[in-house]
Amino acid sequence: MKLSQTLNSKSIVACLIAATLIVGLSGCGKSEAEKKRDEDRQKVKEAIAAVSVRTKGSTYAEFRQSRLDFETCYEANKSSLTDLDDQLSTLSQIMSATDYCWNDSIKFAESPLPIPNDKEGEAAACIILPSISEKLNYTWDQRMHDRDFNPKNFVTRGLTKTQQQCDSLLSVFEKTK
Repeated sequence: MKLSQTLNSKSIVACLIAATLIVGLSGCGKSEAEKKRDEDRQKVKEAIAAVSVRTKGSTYAEFRQSRLDFETCYEANKSSLTDLDDQLSTLSQIMSATDYCWNDSIKFAESPLPIPNDKEGEAAACIILPSISEKLNYTWDQRMHDRDFNPKNFVTRGLTKTQQQCDSLLSVFEKTK
């Protein structure tokens, strides 16, 4: 009797150890890497949502700060976002172009944008309004009379494109939960 009780106890202990190993190896719950990826993606999603809010009625300083916050968050969590890199890079480019044009529209409120021979301004304008590339050879006078060069229009278009890109990205985040 004593021998069978000892074998029975050892069998129970062995079964418990085996069950613990099976449960542990079968992946109950997420790995640390998966948890970190999810946390990183959540941070970027929140930064995008903040940018989205700033496209509606914010000041230049508020928009610029949300852009800088997004770019910092994106860079810090880039390794967890490889599947969205192109879309996030596009958002960053649009925001940077909008920031540039908005800043210039404050400095040069009565001047057409981009100012002739301002290569950075021309690049920003082409991101916001690609068709403007066909008009970059316009003279100052032609630019003054063409609505496409109106500084406020660049800001409005840039904010609209930023909002659209944010909406698109937030939609992707919702689908990939």
